[in-house]
Amino acid sequence: MNARPSWMPPATPLKNGVWQLGTVDPTLSALYETVRSRELRIHPDEVVRGLPGSGKRTAHPAEWRVRARSLANLLRTLRAQGSHLRVLDIGCGNGWMSAAIAAEGHSVVALDMHRSELEQAARVFTDRDLTWCLGDPREVDLPSSHFDAVVFAASLQYFGDLPALFDRVLPSLVPGGAVHVLDTVLYADRTAAEAALERSRSYYAGLGAADMAGHYHAHCLNDLEAVGRTVVLHHPTSPGRPCWPWSVRTPFHHVTIASPGPPEV
Repeated sequence: MNARPSWMPPATPLKNGVWQLGTVDPTLSALYETVRSRELRIHPDEVVRGLPGSGKRTAHPAEWRVRARSLANLLRTLRAQGSHLRVLDIGCGNGWMSAAIAAEGHSVVALDMHRSELEQAARVFTDRDLTWCLGDPREVDLPSSHFDAVVFAASLQYFGDLPALFDRVLPSLVPGGAVHVLDTVLYADRTAAEAALERSRSYYAGLGAADMAGHYHAHCLNDLEAVGRTVVLHHPTSPGRPCWPWSVRTPFHHVTIASPGPPEV
């Protein structure tokens, strides 16, 4: 559908199916696309349309099996919250998860800073209640008390300053809403995070895109605990801890951060 939401400024331009809420750094965008291409993560339209199931036709089938399980668990959680939810998907990429959420009957605003994948998503998913937006959530004027859920799926690692990010995002939730963080590794402590960053530097250097390491951040679980009231719905490393009864274990946490409570009087 891609109609302009009521909270979006009327003068917001629409280009190739994407609402231009902000600008992008062309150097970073080109670097990111280089990395995605060399990782074999840019897919033709027919594959994107079928994800995560069509992930078996990509270079990363095992990864897509994990992503499918994460999606199933997220959708169950949203169903328990209610129907016809308003969802903001930050870092939506080619839009496959946004589209899957919208297929459940929810209204989804899908936000990313990578123009070409957004334009592919707008081209591929034309039959659902989706609004595709280009912009940086740290700069876009998000509506206050509007979304029932905000999703960071495999995207939180691209944001360094979590307190500043959540200062912008949490006020956009309605009372009782929550941010969902999934498909991003959350490390046990800063030592483990620093080791991961060193691996990332070697990895991106090997891809011939060393500068990308400066845009990739390793976060710890307690980094999220510092920005709001968290609940760990799925814990990948402690089998004795409570987790979803339907969950097949994955290498990722699924953490929610609650919307701010009502002001004190």
